[in-house]
Amino acid sequence: MLGSALIDECVKNGTTIYALIRPDSRNLSRLPDSELLNVIECELSELSGLNCFGLPDEIDAFYHFGWQHTDKSGRNSPTMQAENIMYSLEAVKLASKLKSRKFIGAGSQAEYGIHRNPVTTPSTYTEPITPYGISKLAAGRLCALEANQLGLNFAWVRIFSVYGENDSHEAMITSILRRMLNDEHCRLTQGLQNWDYLYSSDAGRAFYMLGDSNTGKSKVYCLGSGQARSIRSYIEEMKGLTGSKSELGFGEIPYDNDVPPGMCADITSLTQDTGFVPSVSFSEGIKNVLSIINVGGGQ
Repeated sequence: MLGSALIDECVKNGTTIYALIRPDSRNLSRLPDSELLNVIECELSELSGLNCFGLPDEIDAFYHFGWQHTDKSGRNSPTMQAENIMYSLEAVKLASKLKSRKFIGAGSQAEYGIHRNPVTTPSTYTEPITPYGISKLAAGRLCALEANQLGLNFAWVRIFSVYGENDSHEAMITSILRRMLNDEHCRLTQGLQNWDYLYSSDAGRAFYMLGDSNTGKSKVYCLGSGQARSIRSYIEEMKGLTGSKSELGFGEIPYDNDVPPGMCADITSLTQDTGFVPSVSFSEGIKNVLSIINVGGGQ
């Protein structure tokens, strides 16, 4: 979702892209048909031996979104997640080999773990509790060191909750929208925690602006809308936009303990360094997602 959103933004701005994708990727159809886009098949494990013939002598920015084992079982496997740390370091080395001006990596709000700060900043303490979050944090810190040694400018972007038309069917927003379109009963938690959602095209624009800005030698950013509200209010707005007759079963799914903490990204430094300000409201983003789901029959 993020890679395709960035590529769409590059095409809008007339920027040439060299996209490294997994061989026989089932998501290739998400990419635009453009002369600006050059597709190169490459497994993450093959980055270190990539034949750079046909690539430019120098590139402006190298983005690394690749991450293996992102399903639930994979995210909870220390061994599987640890592979991604080395792949990320190989990506930094490849960026240096291509004489990139900057390396931009995709981190995660999972790096922060569980805390109850009303707003999460780049400097908020990090105590990840999952193998996925721990590996993202380790990858970001080690890649920053590697980039510094290789003379690369470096940015690590901790992504909060991005949604859009290319989101997973299992994601909260997409799965609930599909139930609503079929007027199905929706089993839910109380939805009391506050959360920060950003539409995918805004995320793609933020990443593009990071590559096009002078952000300094090494920076960490939070990426979200910068605004948070209760999960319940998001779901109620979704029901209104769909015109659904679904019953909303708030509280039918119990919390494991007490109400989980919410998350809200502080995007102040991102805005200061790049000029990025989100432009797509939640209602507009949901309408865009609905238009795609309806084309597919709502199933």
